Formats: sequence, C-alpha cells, structure tokens
Amino acid sequence: MQMTRSRSTLSFTYCMSKDTLSTIDHHPYLGLKFNKDLGRSTHITKLINQANKTLGFIKRNLSRCKQSIKAATYTTFVRPKLEYAATVWDPHQKTHQRRLEMVQCQAARFVQNDYQYRRESGMTAVMHKLGWPALQERSQQARLVLMYQAVNGLVAIDINFPMRRTSNITRQQHQLQYSIPHCNTEQYRQSFLTRTTRDWNGLDPSITEAPSLEEFKAALGRAVT
Repeated sequence: MQMTRSRSTLSFTYCMSKDTLSTIDHHPYLGLKFNKDLGRSTHITKLINQANKTLGFIKRNLSRCKQSIKAATYTTFVRPKLEYAATVWDPHQKTHQRRLEMVQCQAARFVQNDYQYRRESGMTAVMHKLGWPALQERSQQARLVLMYQAVNGLVAIDINFPMRRTSNITRQQHQLQYSIPHCNTEQYRQSFLTRTTRDWNGLDPSITEAPSLEEFKAALGRAVT
C-alpha cells in the first residue's frame, strides 16, 4: 500500500521470494484500518458494522430485561467498539459524526423501549435522560485528556514537535498555549495534534493547569456539562 494524496503516482512492483506482492487500498493495523489516502471512511464503516451486529445481538436476547441492564450492555459491549483509539481517527466530517451517533440513538431507543419517530432535538433529550453524552463530546474529551498527558510528560508523545509553546500570552490565554503550524492538507489540519491543540488553547487556565490527571478530568467534565 502506498499512502499518498497525489493523483498521479509512481507505481512500483515489490517481490518476496519471487512472488509479486499485490497492491491494496487499505490495511488493518492494531485494530485500525488505514486507507492509502489517509481517509477514515473505511475504518468508520467497519466500526459501525461491528457495533450494529453487537447491538442487534443484544436486542434479540435482552429485549425483556430491565432498562439498567440494557444500558449497561450498551456501554460495556457496544460503545467501546465505537470509541476504540478514537483519538487517532475521531472524524471531523458531519456525515461520519451522524453515522456514529445513529448507533447510539438506536441503542437509546432500545433501552427506553421507545421507537417513535423523533427529531434530532428529541433524541438529545433522550440521551440526556440516560446520561449519555454525544460520542463526539466523549471523543473530544479523550483527545484533550491525551493532550494533557502529553504536555505533562505522562505519555511518550513529543508535544514540542511540531508544536511550539506560544511566547506572547494575552489575558485571554493560558501559560500552556501552543502555536499551530501551517497546514497544507485537510488530513494534517484535522490530525490529532493540530485539531486538539485548537481545543486545548481554548480551555480555561484553571483546567489546563490542573495539578493531576484526575483533577483535569474532573474540571474538564464540569466545563463540558
């Protein structure tokens, strides 16, 4: 597989033990599926299909169970599939976000045993009643938690490359602001570091300067809710 966004690419033939290796458009690695153009649609489709299969199995076997049991099975067996390594592939396109949220909406209807037609605003109320934040909100919080860990040296991510600490701090900014490098491609602009840095720079100083990871999570949760 050759990863590139160029429309005209050079083709190479690779051999191993006199056998010619075939060319592929996507490849799985550590539970993720990478496209040759660094797109995320193939991986997201795979996740949604897996989550829907698991949700369908739960619906068939737990339809008469209590609401609490139904909710627990969703948060235990389905939602983790939709959030596995989401900091890497968290989509910015509204189409992909809606497709992922639709799985959670189906689960909410099942838990509440309510299959009446509802507009998006009505489903938001159902989610709030269940205490389920939108998947996009949970993914954003997961990215910011990883950013906090990187800034404070809790994970092996060199945040100072390619990011640089901002030297000119205004009253509206905090001491841990990072400058965002120029991005020529949408893939780079929506990658973890550049996208999360924009969210990080918008946080209140009382959140980014939390003395521990637990306090950061608590402060971030209060800010979102």
